[in-house]
Amino acid sequence: MEPIQQPLPDLKSLKWTGKKIPQSSQISIDPTKFKQLLGLVYGDSAIALRLLDQQQKLHPGKTSCWYLEKTIQDVKRDRHC
Repeated sequence: MEPIQQPLPDLKSLKWTGKKIPQSSQISIDPTKFKQLLGLVYGDSAIALRLLDQQQKLHPGKTSCWYLEKTIQDVKRDRHC
């Protein structure tokens, strides 16, 4: 099944901060990997950010890159990609 092609939101406005990290110290995420995650969730940034927050709660203390890669792997696994 082909993902629905939707325009991606401006990545500069989608800085993932995580709930446990103060707003003043935002986590920079890899835009390429974040675009990949957005493609997997059909461009829905709310879903992508919610999945990243969920990973942070399940596995505290990891890097932002780790959360992003884990989320991408889990979505692919769940979709049998």
